[in-house]
Amino acid sequence: MGVGLIEAKDGVLVHANHIDSPGLAVGETYAEPERNASQRRQERMRGMLEAERGRLTAPLAVRCLMDHANYPRSICRHASFAGDLQTTAALVVEPAAGVFHVIRGQPCRGWTATYSL
Repeated sequence: MGVGLIEAKDGVLVHANHIDSPGLAVGETYAEPERNASQRRQERMRGMLEAERGRLTAPLAVRCLMDHANYPRSICRHASFAGDLQTTAALVVEPAAGVFHVIRGQPCRGWTATYSL
């Protein structure tokens, strides 16, 4: 398969579940509409974070991960039926501070745990 590098755009790095590295896209296993839904969740998150440029904090980024716009294919995704895809974890990294924040399960239902890098 390989390894790809995803670059931040204007200081913000957002990534959902689809393969985002052009050289690896041939290995994409998400079928439509799931791949498209992942791309839309990524675009939604980027838009919310860019709207907060200059005010962005880790707690605000975590709050964005709780977003339910475009349900049932929202950033914070809940299974609509047995076997449906759902959010199982969310992560916010603060490289300059040397910490990352993890939420196990859906962000709207979980607690953030912070770890040192």
